[in-house]
Amino acid sequence: MMIAEGSEYHKESIIDILNRCDRIKMEKLAEGYKINTELFQSHLSVKGHFNASSGSVDPDEHQVKLKFLATKRMRELRKFKNLMGYPGKINIP
Repeated sequence: MMIAEGSEYHKESIIDILNRCDRIKMEKLAEGYKINTELFQSHLSVKGHFNASSGSVDPDEHQVKLKFLATKRMRELRKFKNLMGYPGKINIP
């Protein structure tokens, strides 16, 4: 899509940059950072009871959850796409 819109970058370069961005976002989420963009806000949380003495995560007692919230702009885009009969899904290589 970006190339069709007149990007000066090659398809392979665009894919590489987007993949790097995704990897960095995943790493930062795993480190406890929040990710805020114009389209979404996300962060990881841990559910379960913690023992004050150890404070460590136990896979048998805790669940890691990804919180993903659409921003106002994303909600507006989704409404527009639904009005235009768009199926709501794009596969990006």
